[in-house]
Amino acid sequence: MKNRFYLSLVGCAALLTALVYVSPAFTQEEPAKKDEAKKTANKGPLPPYYADVLTEEQKDEVYKIQAEYTAKIAEVRQLFAKLNKEKKEKIEAIPTPEQKQKIAQLMADAAKRKAEASAERRKKAEAKAASDGNAPSSRGKKKAARPPTPSDQ
Repeated sequence: MKNRFYLSLVGCAALLTALVYVSPAFTQEEPAKKDEAKKTANKGPLPPYYADVLTEEQKDEVYKIQAEYTAKIAEVRQLFAKLNKEKKEKIEAIPTPEQKQKIAQLMADAAKRKAEASAERRKKAEAKAASDGNAPSSRGKKKAARPPTPSDQ
């Protein structure tokens, strides 16, 4: 039984190795297509349905606008993170040391309950999968039965 497993494993590895070496020969694109793909990959995606309608000049305008706003959005995100950090520091400065200790204990208790609930859900899913004969990843969902077709009769 072990020999059969190892033989299958070696066969799969050989097949994957062959695919890795052979697949580039079948997927060779024309150099122009590769260059075009690189150009658009660096610019980001266009909004849905724009690529088939806009001219190259219009696409370049869209890419410039996207780059401009990407930079602005990044600045706003940094500001947002900074403001959230300041808010958190000011809020955490309010409780007394005793209150901070109690808050820490409440947070630890909540984390413990969350971990226990997660473990309980996992146990239930495993038990259900074992009784149903399904894998735990299916999460109890069963495929709907397919209605019979004329070829089935």
